[in-house]
Amino acid sequence: MKKVVLFLLAGALCANANLLTNPGFESNVIGGLALTLATGDTTSLPGWTVTGACGGNCIGILANGYTESSNVGTLHFLAHGGNQSLDLTGVK
Repeated sequence: MKKVVLFLLAGALCANANLLTNPGFESNVIGGLALTLATGDTTSLPGWTVTGACGGNCIGILANGYTESSNVGTLHFLAHGGNQSLDLTGVK
């Protein structure tokens, strides 16, 4: 019985641990409204490596004030939490 209780307690403690480094993309605050990251970049976004065959500029880190014009009006990009978000389609 003691082993089962210890196992359940250890499982509960691990469930609260954050499995990702820099999950909110807040480390390394960008200087401006957007920063484009290229394939192979391992330093601009701590805890993450940019991969993929995207022709160079793969993803973008966006500040809360970033906007883009579209055929339906102005698009506002707001982070779920914090001040920065990640655009997996890259910055236009």
